[in-house]
Amino acid sequence: MASGKVRTAMVKEPKSALAEAIRELRTSVRVILDEASSPMILVTSPEPGDGRTFLSANLAAALATSGGIRSRALLPPPGLPRSAHPRDT
Repeated sequence: MASGKVRTAMVKEPKSALAEAIRELRTSVRVILDEASSPMILVTSPEPGDGRTFLSANLAAALATSGGIRSRALLPPPGLPRSAHPRDT
């Protein structure tokens, strides 16, 4: 986001339809993580502005508030320049 702030629906609008959709995604992700030998989530997309930061921040908030799961989150700075990403050659 241009302003540097991420809309956190999970925190500011916890009863919204958007927050409920994120909680549903969280439930699906937890099922997958519980079965994984090395649980990790990577949020990616082909184009800038597709909502990676929004989804990552809200999913992290949903996982953190759900309890009963051991988790850690590493969120790189929003808008990390493409030149900072490793490239396949």
